Amino acid sequence: MKRTNFFVLVIFLTVLLVGSTVFGQLGIRPGVKVGYNWATLSGEGLNGVESRKSIAVGAGIELSFLGLLAVQADVLYSPRGTLFQNGSETRLNYLSIPIVIKKKFLPVGIHPFLLCGPEFSFLLTAKADDTDIKDQVKAQDLAIVVGGGVEFSLLGKSAYIEGRYSYGLHNINEEDAQPSSKNRVWQLFVGFLF
Repeated sequence: MKRTNFFVLVIFLTVLLVGSTVFGQLGIRPGVKVGYNWATLSGEGLNGVESRKSIAVGAGIELSFLGLLAVQADVLYSPRGTLFQNGSETRLNYLSIPIVIKKKFLPVGIHPFLLCGPEFSFLLTAKADDTDIKDQVKAQDLAIVVGGGVEFSLLGKSAYIEGRYSYGLHNINEEDAQPSSKNRVWQLFVGFLF
């Protein structure tokens, strides 16, 4: 590991550990998550496509208020796209920022929860097989996220398992004359709150 990468990692972990203590007093909890995406594109001429399966990772914060109600904001690396029957693949990689309201149930022990909110996504790369198509895909996307999960205590920290569905609201094609394509993503995450 390069020396600068090592120092950045040490600083990040130190801020995370110290910050979690300070944030805890304010009801703010930072966290990390890793998960799996099943992504497709929907629209005219996109029948019979298969999901593009990929790993998604991210970090975020949760602001708790009124006991079992919270706002959760994440920054996620979220690969999307689709696989076509002829073997070709569209790969769209986004930086996504979902901001959801999280309603927890049961005041002690295991907390099942539901969540809902908007997701703002920013295109990082776009390829059709090995051809760059970033100029053909809109730079931003907006989606509605719904989901749920369960939070529990693990080694003195809060851990959770969460399922989400991200429903893209806008045509992602740059030219409005092209057939409309919208992102549809199922996600399964495992995460920790500090």
